[in-house]
Amino acid sequence: MCIVELANAPFLAEHPSLYLYMEGRYFKARVFAGIGYWRVESGKFAMRTKFQGREDFGAWLDAIRQESMIDTDIPVTPEDRVAAFCTCAYPLEKTFDQFAVYGVLREIDRP
Repeated sequence: MCIVELANAPFLAEHPSLYLYMEGRYFKARVFAGIGYWRVESGKFAMRTKFQGREDFGAWLDAIRQESMIDTDIPVTPEDRVAAFCTCAYPLEKTFDQFAVYGVLREIDRP
């Protein structure tokens, strides 16, 4: 699966989560947003990792929701852990050259 496929609503409905395995631990990321962007804009959303506090993080989450190509009812708050999955956007290349999917990250037992 290519994460760009998550921009397609029927595909997202069938695959609403991404799973991650890191250092012996399992995580589930419930997709709440997806943004197509040009590489020159990457600092605006996709690669941001430092915030001035929960209010700044909350404003960033609101901005992601507003810009999202994906419409979900997955709740996300500044108290949540958020994972960004970024890739080249070849299927969307006439519109964007990068695509990022954002998910609320939770540790889980083995899927």
